[in-house]
Amino acid sequence: MKKRILALLMAGALALGLTACGGGDTSTDADTTADSSSDTAAATGIAADKLKVGLILVGEAADAYNKNHIDGMREACQKNGMDYDSQVVVKANITEDSTCADAINELLDAGCNAIFADSFGHEQYMEEAAPDHPDVQFCHATGYQGATDTLDNTHNYFAKIFEARYLAGIAAGLKTETNKIGYVAAMGKDKNGGVDMDAHGADAKSGSVVAMNVNTGEVLCTANYPTYDLNALVAGGKEAITILSDERNLLLNYGIHARGTPGSIFKMVTAMGALSEGELKTNERITDQGYYTKYNQDLSTAPKCWIGKNYRYKHANQTIVEGLSNSCNYFFYELGSRLGEERLYRYSAQFGLTSKTGIDLPGEVRSVVGSQNTLYDTSKAMNEASQDTSLPIIVFNSIKKHLRNCGASKNLEYDDERLSVCAKRLMDMAVNYDESYWLDNMRTILMEELNMTKEMVYLQSVIGDTYNYMNDIKWGGGQTILTAIGQSVTTLTPVAVARYVCALANGGYVYNVSIIDSIISPDGEVLSQRKPQLINQLEYADEYLPYIKLGMKGVVDESGTASKYFSGWAYREEICAKTGTAQVTKIDLENNGWFVTFAPYDKPEIAIAVFIPHGYSGGETSLAAKEFIDWYMKQKNLRTTDYTLPVGNSIAP
Repeated sequence: MKKRILALLMAGALALGLTACGGGDTSTDADTTADSSSDTAAATGIAADKLKVGLILVGEAADAYNKNHIDGMREACQKNGMDYDSQVVVKANITEDSTCADAINELLDAGCNAIFADSFGHEQYMEEAAPDHPDVQFCHATGYQGATDTLDNTHNYFAKIFEARYLAGIAAGLKTETNKIGYVAAMGKDKNGGVDMDAHGADAKSGSVVAMNVNTGEVLCTANYPTYDLNALVAGGKEAITILSDERNLLLNYGIHARGTPGSIFKMVTAMGALSEGELKTNERITDQGYYTKYNQDLSTAPKCWIGKNYRYKHANQTIVEGLSNSCNYFFYELGSRLGEERLYRYSAQFGLTSKTGIDLPGEVRSVVGSQNTLYDTSKAMNEASQDTSLPIIVFNSIKKHLRNCGASKNLEYDDERLSVCAKRLMDMAVNYDESYWLDNMRTILMEELNMTKEMVYLQSVIGDTYNYMNDIKWGGGQTILTAIGQSVTTLTPVAVARYVCALANGGYVYNVSIIDSIISPDGEVLSQRKPQLINQLEYADEYLPYIKLGMKGVVDESGTASKYFSGWAYREEICAKTGTAQVTKIDLENNGWFVTFAPYDKPEIAIAVFIPHGYSGGETSLAAKEFIDWYMKQKNLRTTDYTLPVGNSIAP
């Protein structure tokens, strides 16, 4: 009964979290949505003819992508009775060398009362400027502007975004209470026109929460959203058909059947590995230097931290505690580089993130952590059931198609079996040999397997694409540092993440997960009593986990990445937490949102993992866990009476 009550509460908390992310039922009345949101407040709208809009673009205005953006804005202006030439000011090529802060000041000087940007990197600068300019609307299109199938569609999509999610929002007067970056048109619906302005996280349609006893591995409760009426499913009929045909796959247990890229919630693995291996001292300080160029010197693609250039000083001289609290990617790129692929994978395994959890439910999916064998395992069959990711199959088929086309251009026909053998040999060679040996080996394989001539195997048209495909399944340092921050090909289940957080909370003990406490006969006889099953104990946990816990505690403190979600909360000092915002793709769906936490801080009892696919950010996802912890902590003082429940087929006293 207790677990049932917990599960019901958890489901409600998860629904709350999804609502905060923008998912869930979107049929709410427009007036209610605009008026009842805790994050918005009515403000005076700006008429279209009074608008002067500043548009900030990353690249040159003449770039094909930006040209389509501008065309989209022209279209939106025309439809809303605005004169583009006099009411829009464009600041293009706003990169690290030409700061967004400078561009914002120039737009303000030009009299702009609304500033619209197209890149996530601009958010930091707009957030800094907004409080000093309460009469100016700030908004950016991250999560929206890239969601197009082709470049040709960009201007149509951008027109829709600018019109429906920005102009209508200004007209409705929607603005955040703090007047930080407004996401103006992402906060509700226009009370007058009823224009749909989905919030960030609008792609969030499902989610999972798992809560566990940190000292036993026992699942206290697990909840999915959306849920369904089991009675309706059993009864059959139209309601059952509706449940079974729901595109959100209502019968899927997301806690054990779904995997997602974890993002920053993985950083505690990297931290523990670096500390335990002596690659990081507890008092060592690392400063964010901007781009991390050890494995990629091209600044257009080199990885860097999420924080903007003008705010990088906040990530200076960080110990492991500040590195975690700030969730500094640069810090963990460096740790990942020091650890390397093998040791990073080994510590992931020690936390139970590369194996099933042992939960007493059928069909559990195994989590996977990035490594060469995860990316492509040469010892396994070339199919999705054997490989950990679909990428090897994609590369395999791409190489075959490319070589078939190369042969056709020379009036040569290769049968499928020969192409399969050749593609497999090429891929295996790429994994087993240093890249400096590839070209000679590629030519040998092509001549042996496909009887290509020497002239043919020296053609760039043959070698070039084949080489690029092979590179996709070759692990390198660049992949390792991405794994260190929870990206690359790493995907974890919520239940595996919850077990990992238990180990962080309980001093390094990793248990098999159990959902059954005991099996009792109808007569009350205990047929089977489950005991906690310890599968690993982390070495050096007593020495280094306290630093990791301090870093996680800082996540919800004043300067932490989740501070605004816990400001003024009664149990802020009682929890350790970590947010995770994992990129899905650069041009498609919004980021996955993760939030992990345990409480109470001094003597942990429960650990919670929340996963909302396409939930926009880990901070938004935290609201579900926050609601549950709030209830749990309030109940602690009430749980003082033991009740004896009746045995089967008997009457309760």
